[in-house]
Amino acid sequence: MTKTLQIGIQEKFLDALTDTGDNSSSVFTLPSNFASLGRPLVWQSVVAGSPSAINLQLLGALNDVSAEYALLDESTNASGEMRHIQPINVRCLKVRQVSRTGGTSVTVTVNI
Repeated sequence: MTKTLQIGIQEKFLDALTDTGDNSSSVFTLPSNFASLGRPLVWQSVVAGSPSAINLQLLGALNDVSAEYALLDESTNASGEMRHIQPINVRCLKVRQVSRTGGTSVTVTVNI
């Protein structure tokens, strides 16, 4: 089951994920008129502990089909960061932690 993002409401895609391996969040959908609004998408990673490396990916697709997901943005900042993505034409979003070395946990939020 997917959840629809709402403008101005921050959603946690990964919530204090402690596993350091390859993990993907649940799928969230964008409002049907999101692309026409010309609004950026903001995603933020907060990393607890002191990891030496991390690889997070923001993935998007028109349909919630694994083979359709494409890389929209990537973060490798082990201190965490906030990133802005210009208007995109996708319906479905998810965040993937490809890997993390060290650290206690990671939380990733998305706001449209």
